[in-house]
Amino acid sequence: MGEGYSYVPEGVAPEEEDATPGADQPDTTVEAVPQEEAPQQIDRAKVPDPELWAQLESLAESIIYQIQEKILHHDYSFIIGDDSSGRLPVLLFSRLLANIYEKDGVKKPETRFLAGSRDLIGREAEDKRKLIEGYLREQVLPEVAARKGKVLIVTDTIYSGKSLMPLVNALNSLRIPCEVVTLQFVPGYAPKSTMEANLGAHIYAGEDNDDDPEIYGRNDLSGVYKLANRLHANSNKSDTKVLGEARQRTAAIADKLTERLESLPRKKPGMFGFLKK
Repeated sequence: MGEGYSYVPEGVAPEEEDATPGADQPDTTVEAVPQEEAPQQIDRAKVPDPELWAQLESLAESIIYQIQEKILHHDYSFIIGDDSSGRLPVLLFSRLLANIYEKDGVKKPETRFLAGSRDLIGREAEDKRKLIEGYLREQVLPEVAARKGKVLIVTDTIYSGKSLMPLVNALNSLRIPCEVVTLQFVPGYAPKSTMEANLGAHIYAGEDNDDDPEIYGRNDLSGVYKLANRLHANSNKSDTKVLGEARQRTAAIADKLTERLESLPRKKPGMFGFLKK
């Protein structure tokens, strides 16, 4: 906290939470899955109205209220982000946890980004699960096992849960405990309790609402687009100035919420009192 937060062009990663795996890595793709073409241009390449940032802060605040004890007790040892429009929420939680952990003298959670698996079913979904499992075995399992912590999965919106299913199934196969936070849970597909049972993971939502959050689909702000059969999202043609400001605003929100969380007296588990709701 207190330091500036500047945008770094794609492919340069001075801080792991802003790295973009996939831009400079060999393509790892599940075979024989029809995919949409990469976007040729970004039509909404401008920093959005204040309502988006106010909503992002409010929904993130609601999630932090629910998991405050877990954050303050350093339960999460790894963060996995669901690309692509989930990238800014991922950066927010990555920065907030880093702020808290580093002040407590605890190693901050590492952060990785994986492309969501929306629309993959049957064999394609299973092939994606195997692809993710191989990656997790090498990149995530050693760190989580050493620290005996949980993986925090961060996304922006959950509808059917299919986008997360290969990832959560891969984590479960490796016996890596995980929990999911999402800005918005859309209850029209299934009750949250049913979704949690299907995923085998607890879901913390900023809000249950049938409307998409403002950040949903904003690839001009994430800087990447996803192809569901690939392991990592790819860089798009977003304006670097727009990306820089988006990251600065996200960092400012993370720091503001960190200050509120740090202001609480440290008590025994179950004794915290965070934001009034």
